[in-house]
Amino acid sequence: MASLRDLEKLSKVDIEKTNLISLVNIEEIGIDISMPADQRMMKYFKDVKNPYCFLCGKTPVKITFAENGPELGETIKNFFLRSKC
Repeated sequence: MASLRDLEKLSKVDIEKTNLISLVNIEEIGIDISMPADQRMMKYFKDVKNPYCFLCGKTPVKITFAENGPELGETIKNFFLRSKC
């Protein structure tokens, strides 16, 4: 898992200056719903490389959060907990 310093650095990536070839296409990331939520989250972080900047198909995506909103880890954990279907 990335450290807080690593995540802070990843969150500051300027997607406008990023080589799109270096971004991971999240459509190609598989999620094994038989794994516990924390393991799914760890695998997602490993596979996506930068949870703040990635591709969705051919579309570059940059995620930002409100200053007083939930942390990224908590948001992703809640997503995986809800995706048990």
